Amino acid sequence: MHLLGELQLFLPGQVLLRSPSIWEAIQRVLGLPVDLSTGEQSTEQDALTLVELLEAAMKDAGVTSVTWLAMDEQILFHDRKREPDDLGLFDQIVHQEAPRLAGQFQGLTVVFEHQGDDVETLIEATISPHFRGGEPALRLTLGGRVSSLRRSRAEGYEDAKARLRSLLAQSQFLASHRAAFRALQTRLAGALERQFGPGARVEAPEPRVVLIRPSPHYLQALAEISLRGALMWARPTPFVGPAAPPVIDPWDRYYHDLTYAWVDLIELDEQVFPHGEIRVASPLPILDTRGHDLTAVEDESALRQRLYSAHLAAMHDFNEPDRRAVELRGYEKAEGA
Repeated sequence: MHLLGELQLFLPGQVLLRSPSIWEAIQRVLGLPVDLSTGEQSTEQDALTLVELLEAAMKDAGVTSVTWLAMDEQILFHDRKREPDDLGLFDQIVHQEAPRLAGQFQGLTVVFEHQGDDVETLIEATISPHFRGGEPALRLTLGGRVSSLRRSRAEGYEDAKARLRSLLAQSQFLASHRAAFRALQTRLAGALERQFGPGARVEAPEPRVVLIRPSPHYLQALAEISLRGALMWARPTPFVGPAAPPVIDPWDRYYHDLTYAWVDLIELDEQVFPHGEIRVASPLPILDTRGHDLTAVEDESALRQRLYSAHLAAMHDFNEPDRRAVELRGYEKAEGA
């Protein structure tokens, strides 16, 4: 179960004008009207001010952990250990980098984390100094994962599967976690408008809850080290920048999360193969790691094979290290995770 959300922050900006051509310069001298507008605007704040305002908004919303800060693809802060409540340390780094942040920039990315109400949420903020009229200056992409679905080290393998299936069968489980995620999104929207001041406006589309089929790379890595040894760890080099592979959940950009890949697989199996037969109509959208809808096929037999391939993979015993290949017949290759 993945909870996906977005916030779009619209800010007043300065209209960007282009340099006039020789003919346009002559027209201006003659007093004739010349349109030099580019259709773009620029933010009125520098990167340092934007980061400070964003940090204040996170504090306002109760978000106190930071993962990442990069400007123009240069890393300024990276918390690989997931230290909680490190806004104070982040603030020190920001002020150390103040001369650099006060200059011009092409792109800015700040990533925060929040743990609450059994939903762990990654919040990725991307800021561009230039934006077209009617477009947001800042976008926040939210990815939520359910903590209680993860298997603990002390829990037996079959016990973990039984508990996971029991939780998913509860009628209010999905609704309660969607509500908790939506509440955080609402708090963030209000905090952004308060901290960025007059003229700031936030749009918050309704969050989505989806199933994401884990990539075969994740499943094979999980089989080799087992669920007992699997953890979530920070990617040494996150999937960021123009050459990065696309992902639908921001968690996959910054973390290897093999434990949740197993959750995805068992949950997918529970949804599409609940009673020994394929159920084509899933109550939740089923996507791959890039966001492609796996049910969007015209041939129902092909869809059944695609769903059955997830059931075959879920039958693998991930409890012990096993270098034998996971059964991936019909499991189309998915890049980027």
